[in-house]
Amino acid sequence: MSVSSRGNTISVRHAAAAALLAATVLTLTACGPDESSNSGASSAAPSAAASGSASASAPASASAPASGKPAKPAKPGASGSANPSDCPTLAPGHAAIHVDNVNGAMNHVVSYIAKPDCGPGEPDGPQWTATTQSVVLTFSHTAKTQIIYDDGGLKLVPWDTALRHVQSCSQPDRYPPAKGEECMGNFYDVVINSDQQITEMTQLYHS
Repeated sequence: MSVSSRGNTISVRHAAAAALLAATVLTLTACGPDESSNSGASSAAPSAAASGSASASAPASASAPASGKPAKPAKPGASGSANPSDCPTLAPGHAAIHVDNVNGAMNHVVSYIAKPDCGPGEPDGPQWTATTQSVVLTFSHTAKTQIIYDDGGLKLVPWDTALRHVQSCSQPDRYPPAKGEECMGNFYDVVINSDQQITEMTQLYHS
C-alpha cells in the first residue's frame, strides 16, 4: 500500500511539473509574435525615412536641365541677323512704300511698294527695296506721322511736316531737308484708307 501511495504522489508531482512547463511554453510563444512585430516596425521606419528624404530632394533635381547643358540664347533681332526668318513683318493693314517724288497742286505722293531685303549680303541686317508696283497717295489732314531725327530717333510730327519731309528727301537738290531730319532712303510704313490717303506714317530705318 505504501509503495502504491508513493507512486501516486510521484505521479501527481510529475503532472504538476508538466503543466507548469506547458504554461511556460505558451507564454514564450505568445511573446514571440509581439517582438517580431515590433522588430518589423523598427526596420520599416528607416525605409520610410529614406523614402521621404528621397522625395524631398526630387524637386531640386527636377528643376535642373536633363542634359546638363545651358539653355540656348534668344535669336537676335532683324537688325542683327541676315536670316530671312528674321525679316521685319508689317502689322496687318500696313504697307511699306518708297517715296519717289511729290508733285501737283494736291501734293500727290508718288511712291512704289517696298519689300525687305534680308539676304546674306546685308551684314547690317534687312534693307528695304522698292518694287515696280506704283501707288499715288495724298496725306489725310488728321494723319498720325513720325519721322526720324538724328538726335532722338522717331518723333511725332504734324502731317504737313511729314509731307515736306518726304518731298525734301525725294528731291533734296530742290528742297533741302530740314536740319536734323534723316532721310533713310525715303522708306515708310503706312496705312492707306479707301480714298488712297495716308492716315498713318512711320519712317523706316534703312542704311
